[in-house]
Amino acid sequence: MNTFRAVLFAVALASPLAVACGGSADDQQNDPTEEGDEQDVVSGRTVKVTEADNGKTITVKKGQSVMLTLPSNASTGYEWKVTRTDRSFGYPTSKYVAPSSSAVGAGGSQKLTWKTSGAFPGVGSHSVTLEYARAAGAAAKTFTFTVDIVDAAPAPAPSGAVQATEADDGKALDVATGNDIVLTLASNPTTGYGWHVTSTDRTFGYPKDEFIGPQSGAVGAGGSQKLTWKTSGPFPMTGTHKVQLAYSRGEAGTPAKTFTLVVNIQ
Repeated sequence: MNTFRAVLFAVALASPLAVACGGSADDQQNDPTEEGDEQDVVSGRTVKVTEADNGKTITVKKGQSVMLTLPSNASTGYEWKVTRTDRSFGYPTSKYVAPSSSAVGAGGSQKLTWKTSGAFPGVGSHSVTLEYARAAGAAAKTFTFTVDIVDAAPAPAPSGAVQATEADDGKALDVATGNDIVLTLASNPTTGYGWHVTSTDRTFGYPKDEFIGPQSGAVGAGGSQKLTWKTSGPFPMTGTHKVQLAYSRGEAGTPAKTFTLVVNIQ
């Protein structure tokens, strides 16, 4: 009888262990959302950024997501938070990815994802700063990066448009009323520089301005700036119009280059 009771006691002790072992197998299953994130990176829907990109500029096409993955350990009370951004780029969705190791206190990672589709954020450069800290505590680490969003498919020049490039600096262009004027100049917004109209007349006015991303995917590669003027509108535009532009950091910055365009509208 004592032997029978001993067997029952041993079975009772073994049962919780069996349940615990079964539970650990479930915990080690792959998170389907993680697989989906990686598939988006492979397909090009998402651009992946890591801590190796600290301080760098990342070029993405409008519509691609930006996924920043940084080491993080939730058990310490620390987490990554955005401390500086601009209104049009905004704030990311954030999720904590648990460590693959089952060791107590092992660190995982934090994934922060920004969308670039929709009305915002706009094409151009967006600087972001993040800090790794406890709530209301001092930052243990910081991370900064710049996202340069370019048009996925720049619109072709309108039919009948007159094209101008850097080679036309100081020249006069003859344009028929109703045809657009499209000026394309080399530009690299990752440097903080851009082309700005510094002098024009009231009837000719200011152009539509858009940035065309580089063909190369290299970090910091330059593209071009396309400025388009209409030659028809509420005011008579027939005659000669002179426009001056400067390539500078902000409209008040010292120009690194200048460009002059004279347009004769007939």
